[in-house]
Amino acid sequence: MAIKTFFIRPLADLRILFSGQEKTREEPACTQAYMKIPILFLTNPETKRQWFRKRSMHGMKPSPISLGIIFFYFFCLLGLAQGAGPIAWPTPNTAFLEGKPMEAYIQPTVSGKVESGLFGCVRNGGHRFHAGVDLKALQKDKKGESLDPIFAVLSGKIAYHNPMGANSSYGRYIVIEHTQEDIPLCSLYAHLSSIEPHIDFGKTIQLGERIGTMGRSATKPIPKTRAHLHFGLGLRLSDHFERWYAQQKFGTPNKHGLWNGMNMVFLDPLDYYKGCLSSTLKSASAHIKSLPTALTIQIKTSQIPSFVQRYPRLILGETLPTKPITGWQIEFSTGGLPKQWTPLYTPLPELKHKGSIRLISYDAALLKQNPGLKLIQWNNKGNTTIGPKLKQIINLLFL
Repeated sequence: MAIKTFFIRPLADLRILFSGQEKTREEPACTQAYMKIPILFLTNPETKRQWFRKRSMHGMKPSPISLGIIFFYFFCLLGLAQGAGPIAWPTPNTAFLEGKPMEAYIQPTVSGKVESGLFGCVRNGGHRFHAGVDLKALQKDKKGESLDPIFAVLSGKIAYHNPMGANSSYGRYIVIEHTQEDIPLCSLYAHLSSIEPHIDFGKTIQLGERIGTMGRSATKPIPKTRAHLHFGLGLRLSDHFERWYAQQKFGTPNKHGLWNGMNMVFLDPLDYYKGCLSSTLKSASAHIKSLPTALTIQIKTSQIPSFVQRYPRLILGETLPTKPITGWQIEFSTGGLPKQWTPLYTPLPELKHKGSIRLISYDAALLKQNPGLKLIQWNNKGNTTIGPKLKQIINLLFL
């Protein structure tokens, strides 16, 4: 087996593995803060036994955080083996990777219901949508504040970071755009207590690099007992969000540019990771297109939205139209993600005006999984209409 190597920040728990056996060579200035660790170590039982024996000889036990790093590298190797590329878990908590119950890694809301920390309409009796997962703290200091480091789950570039905890419901948060993927996924890390000093717009970030510390920052601070990482994976809807925001007359300025949460649409992170652990995940775009279709619409337009220009792999045939179109047929996931786009070239007599929308089909059972999202609505006569959330998404897409 070939040795896979990645850079991580030096930790005593890992350095001791190499004492008297192997020296890390000098790296370029940009990577001197990292160690180069062979991935093969994590899959070799004898090497693992040697490591734990050395810990015992030194009178030390591996910390939960160091064990988290070990499982992080094992998880990277799984991704490499499956062909989807390596991916990291964003916290040191290894419970998900070990197949433990979600109570071991999900932080519930004040309700105490563990489901409230999952993705979907899991709050307020199904009437409030949660666009990510809340991952609980593993270690805390004497004051009860979280100490858990937060890692970039994929290599990429810093698209945005908000250092002011009080000016967003996300608190301090970071968005990384992963342009090396077959579709440039975005990962979001929210409620941080601090952001690493080197984090800046456009900064290249390596897989597994520490980017911050778990916390409880938000517009209204979260109690210490519920400090967590809100973690999301998704796509950006529009390049023209500022114009849309100004039209809404919210009364408050948009402080986060294109990376306001309203301009992002998310998928279930745990489903994505489960795909990484199996042979089902071949690529990010394949995963998105495989999401169940909750509804399908047609819209009359000649426009090629910035969304499909940025994510052409979501188009049927995976290429932008080369001749004028009459409209689009778009399939949406239960979370409102426009997952499959089909360009239309024939006249659409049912749609009289430019921008007219027609609901082609829907899956009522799937939509009932996220009733609070209100993608479509039923009137008193049982007829369906496009709901306010779907209208918002479409407006952003075709602004």
